[in-house]
Amino acid sequence: KRKEIPYTDTSARFSLKKRDFGQYSHIYMHRLNRMRPWVKQRSNDLWGGGRGSDKIPMVDNILRVKSQEKCIVTGTLYKDMPLKPNVLLEYAKDRAILPVPVRHSFVSDGDALILEDETGRMRLSGDSINQDDLVTGIPVGVLGTLNPLGIFEVEAYCEAGLPPQPDLPSSSTSTG
Repeated sequence: KRKEIPYTDTSARFSLKKRDFGQYSHIYMHRLNRMRPWVKQRSNDLWGGGRGSDKIPMVDNILRVKSQEKCIVTGTLYKDMPLKPNVLLEYAKDRAILPVPVRHSFVSDGDALILEDETGRMRLSGDSINQDDLVTGIPVGVLGTLNPLGIFEVEAYCEAGLPPQPDLPSSSTSTG
């Protein structure tokens, strides 16, 4: 017969309190929250979004986008690049002593643009959005329609533009 001894679990201090797996996600969300008013204003100026019968609806978040309805939605771009180096894969290859191919470019036909916000993500597609010109982390407004496959067909997009600049001090007094 095995002996029994009392056991007290003291591992609670090692448990994760908040599960945040995105290395930079908090930076992108902060940027989106700060720049969203400018992106919405620019989208409204360009496409006349807003409320009313003749206006294109501006959807508050990605989860509220309805299939087959033209709308404007804002979020942060994420560029999914399968050829981009992955630290975990590199480590695994090092441990197995496999040769790592040298790449001169991480761009491929498998790259995809994804719009994300606090509520979700959706893949972007369309001739008016060139994924080779865009990078991860840009807050944008997109005009388009969600197709039945769940891909947002972009007709146009806009960035926030330049932020408001503070007024320069008056140069009426000369110092020197």
